[in-house]
Amino acid sequence: MPRHAGSRITIVVLTHNRAERLMETLHCLRALPEYPQIIVADNASTDETVWMADVAFPDVRIVQCGSNLGAAGRNRAVACVDSGYIVPREQTQDHRLS
Repeated sequence: MPRHAGSRITIVVLTHNRAERLMETLHCLRALPEYPQIIVADNASTDETVWMADVAFPDVRIVQCGSNLGAAGRNRAVACVDSGYIVPREQTQDHRLS
C-alpha cells in the first residue's frame, strides 16, 4: 500500500517539457510531512519529463494528456482525485501547505 494511502490531500501539478523543474517540485512535495498523494498532469511533453518522474517517483501518478491542453490539462488530473481536498500547485511555488 502506498505511503500516501488514506491521505485526505491530493496535490495536482501541471507540466510540459520541464523535467528538471518537475523533479525539484516533486522532491519538495515528497518532503512534506502530510505525505499527500501527488498527481502530475503532463501536457504532451517531448523531453524526458514523464520518464524521469516515473523512475524517480514511482508512487506519483502521471496523467498523460496526449496533447498540450494548457491549463485545462490540470482538469485531467483532477478527474483522478479521490481524496477530500485538492491542492493545485505550480512548479514555481513554495510547496509548504500552510
